[in-house]
Amino acid sequence: MQNIQINISECESYTSLYTVNGTVVTVTVNCSDDYEQLYEFLGYIGGFGIIFTNMFQIIKVYKSQSTNDVSIKFLVMALLSTIFMFAYGIFIYQMPLIVTNIIIGLELSIIIIGKMYFENKCPCKKSIDPGTNLENIDVEEEDVEEKDVEEKDVEEKDVIAEVIAE
Repeated sequence: MQNIQINISECESYTSLYTVNGTVVTVTVNCSDDYEQLYEFLGYIGGFGIIFTNMFQIIKVYKSQSTNDVSIKFLVMALLSTIFMFAYGIFIYQMPLIVTNIIIGLELSIIIIGKMYFENKCPCKKSIDPGTNLENIDVEEEDVEEKDVEEKDVEEKDVIAEVIAE
């Protein structure tokens, strides 16, 4: 029995048995990819870049106690994409995809929870319907300075009424 080994840079590894003139020959093809570690390194760099991006958003949400600038549609789509990329990483056995998407999924979940918490907590959600009579709007005293209140109220109501009329 003879053994033949072949090293090829881009291929799939396999072993085959052949019979040549009554002699069994084993052919083993070994694939070596010199760039495999580079590919994995680049995957981790890209993944951690996204992780840090989300970390800055979490810090901003925590410090400002507000998520008004963050779209819930964006967060849900990003979380769904993360779940699919995590599953894809498992199917192709790529640790950079698996590790980074677990962390990204946790970060997005934190931002979504923060959005639900801060939007329900915020008392600033007062909206004016287009048909609202502006004379009946209550203005809290701490929001308005005492000086020139009457003049400012009249001017602001006129401006608001013009915007709504358009």
